[in-house]
Amino acid sequence: LMIRLPSSSSNPATVNSPYDLGLLLAGAPDVQNCVAQKWLTFALGRPLTSADQPSLARVQKYFVSDGPSQLQGLITLVLTSDAFLAP
Repeated sequence: LMIRLPSSSSNPATVNSPYDLGLLLAGAPDVQNCVAQKWLTFALGRPLTSADQPSLARVQKYFVSDGPSQLQGLITLVLTSDAFLAP
């Protein structure tokens, strides 16, 4: 199976197993940004607003730079974000 992610190069990746697909998706910045956004939305228990954008940007920057292997750190960052701690 050949897959080309929207943000990837013009060369499609070959996926031979679910594991390969997971690695491909885990390394995609668009997927990482989406995961970070979903964790913050879940933690807040509501849709994100414009006031949440600084917290979202911080969480996304962390997750993309440190990678999906740092899920524990992502959760900690979400739970200590201004958006989560604000009344």
